[in-house]
Amino acid sequence: MPVYGYARCSTKEDRQDIARQERELKARGAEKVFSEYISGAAYTKPEFEKLLAAISEGDTLATTEISRLSRNVHYLCHLEELAKTRKIKLECGVLTLDYAASKVDPMSRAMYYMMGVFAELERDVTVERIKSGIRNAKENKVQLGRPRKSAAEVPKVVLDLLPKYKAGHFTKTEYAKRAGISRQSLYKYLRLLDADVADAPEVVPGHVRKLYPKYKAGELNKSEFARRAGVVRNTIKKYIAILEREV
Repeated sequence: MPVYGYARCSTKEDRQDIARQERELKARGAEKVFSEYISGAAYTKPEFEKLLAAISEGDTLATTEISRLSRNVHYLCHLEELAKTRKIKLECGVLTLDYAASKVDPMSRAMYYMMGVFAELERDVTVERIKSGIRNAKENKVQLGRPRKSAAEVPKVVLDLLPKYKAGHFTKTEYAKRAGISRQSLYKYLRLLDADVADAPEVVPGHVRKLYPKYKAGELNKSEFARRAGVVRNTIKKYIAILEREV
């Protein structure tokens, strides 16, 4: 009968490696291993639900240890009843509950629940330690989370392009494109630099002022005005608004 493996880690892939569990399960004969990164206390686990949908009477559900299945005793009770009803063999590390062959001795069943209790206890203790650490950090005014970035961490390319941006030569979208970063990252860097995040500065450059009379006289339209000034159309509109207020 087929053997289905289940591997689980609580935290993300960059912090925990699930490959060891997968290797062990395959070495034990698992034809397919369902893997996911999700809390052991979660009642609904997408990949585990897929496994339960695939497994049938006489098949084996294997995992490296009971805590991989769940760290919730109530859920482990539900799973044992499910295995009994569907006549599935459970292999949790060295512990086996063979409901497929109706070979489940009282000691193995008791060990299943005892190990489940310790798995839940371990998680509860860990959670309490984390909460205690957070409370202690707050009481001592320790900053939690990632360290805040400073202006010193702004990439050189962003700094090099900043004067042209502030002079209105391009929009934020073009700025981000030239710097090779996302608009979201650009906003973050501009905030660190206390830079104006509008599409143009409030100060009108001298060469724009010189061209303004030609625009007022109708010799240049907005697009021509912007092209000759070397700025984008939105910027020239803002310059025009500033110059008109000065009149």
